[in-house]
Amino acid sequence: EAPAAPAETAAVPEKPEPAATSTPKAASSGAAAPFSVQVGAFKVHENASQRAEELRKLGLEVAVVARGPEGDATWYYVRVGRYTTMKEARDKAVAVKKDQNLEGFPVRAEPNDREVN
Repeated sequence: EAPAAPAETAAVPEKPEPAATSTPKAASSGAAAPFSVQVGAFKVHENASQRAEELRKLGLEVAVVARGPEGDATWYYVRVGRYTTMKEARDKAVAVKKDQNLEGFPVRAEPNDREVN
């Protein structure tokens, strides 16, 4: 007896990505825009919040994200912008370095990240 043929799955048409603009803009939703530029990591929430406020005064879109269990094991990350692609985040990291002399690197949001601003 011949083995059964594998069940077919419905093909889902792929959505084409929109053309990139010359100046990547931050998106409004973390789910739709999972990338950002991390510019700081702190063990103390107040230190992260202070740094975030300094960066907001420079006109940057900033978020403080907590990761880890509540308490002493929590880290607070300062992140700039929200982007739909890693390339947009990399481009922003380069721009932030050039414009603000601020070191940063692109990161993807993780399911256990908590925005705590």
